[in-house]
Amino acid sequence: MIRRHLLTAFGVAAALALGACGGEPEQKAAGAPKEITFSILSAESQQSMAPLWQPLLDDMSEYTGVKVKPYFATNYTSLIEAMRFNQVQVGWFSALPALEATRRAEGQVLGRVVDSGGIASYESVLIVRKGSGITLDDVLKCGKRYTFGLGDAKSTSGTLAPMAYLFTPKDIE
Repeated sequence: MIRRHLLTAFGVAAALALGACGGEPEQKAAGAPKEITFSILSAESQQSMAPLWQPLLDDMSEYTGVKVKPYFATNYTSLIEAMRFNQVQVGWFSALPALEATRRAEGQVLGRVVDSGGIASYESVLIVRKGSGITLDDVLKCGKRYTFGLGDAKSTSGTLAPMAYLFTPKDIE
């Protein structure tokens, strides 16, 4: 059975390091896959994202001796299901989807995001129309003047972090 791995941001470096520790490509163990598929959440079109990810996929292929091809999807649920049904073997997930993939797709977390100082963190932004004058305080008043939308429900920076660090501490549901 092919083991499935989840990479969360800089986990790719760990994957490359692990691949490099495995010896030369010609020394791979019998039964090792000849190709793996790497899942990528595509916030934009596949055509615009593919060139951005190709250098990483090429490096992974070089270091592991296994061809790595991309699998693009527009939401985390699709990526988790692709892993569940072995359409992908490695993926790039944020925190909640990574947890879900360990539960539903037999995934195993291999790495996680940390900044250059070694601190794991997320950043979220509130986006308003330029020149609108809308402030965070205006949004937090929770009046009926503005509508507000969070990011993907499975996104850490788009939903979970704002809920946990902004709205919940202020008793806003």
